[in-house]
Amino acid sequence: MAITRKFELIGMQQVSEAVGLTLKEMRNYARPGMTTKQLDDFGGGILAGLRATSAPRSTYNFPG
Repeated sequence: MAITRKFELIGMQQVSEAVGLTLKEMRNYARPGMTTKQLDDFGGGILAGLRATSAPRSTYNFPG
């Protein structure tokens, strides 16, 4: 992907911040014995709170 416009750069920065925050919070939330579904739902909630969506879920309907 080539970024050629300022708004594209800003968008990529916002996406990077959302992903970074989500991964950090998921790492802190993860516990032994937890299912990947529980962790995925937690991460999805964070993304929803940021008004973002999971690309694999929205693009390919990937379940988790």
